[in-house]
Amino acid sequence: MRSDYVLYGFALVCLILSAFFFIQSDLVPSEMEVIIPSVLVILGLTFVGLGYMMRPGEAVPTPLTSQPIPTTTPTPPPIVESPLKLTMVKGIGPKRAEQLQRLKIGTVENLAKTSAKGLSAKTGVSQKVARSWIKEADKLIKETS
Repeated sequence: MRSDYVLYGFALVCLILSAFFFIQSDLVPSEMEVIIPSVLVILGLTFVGLGYMMRPGEAVPTPLTSQPIPTTTPTPPPIVESPLKLTMVKGIGPKRAEQLQRLKIGTVENLAKTSAKGLSAKTGVSQKVARSWIKEADKLIKETS
């Protein structure tokens, strides 16, 4: 059962009782002659308002046929594999190579172009270690050229 119907029922009872007490004012003590019907009218109107607020909203019709929304996934640019791997640099293992790739330093060439201070800040290693990696990367590039 919808709750707004119950509230409308209470409102109807309150309004009928207020009319009854207003008409039969001799049943109510003289000092309450106006108060009781007034309170019942206020309660009745309150229940009407609450019932109106509790009524269900209008149903929104849904389309019978739903067309799937085409999704396009951007294809990442092809990664050109360098013959030099980051793991070939002395002091860089597989885990450190993964970390450098996440930091967009995926090749030995990129490592050689990076500053020691920036590399140190990004990876959390000392600048001395970062400088040695950069020197090793330069050395590997010169050897393969």
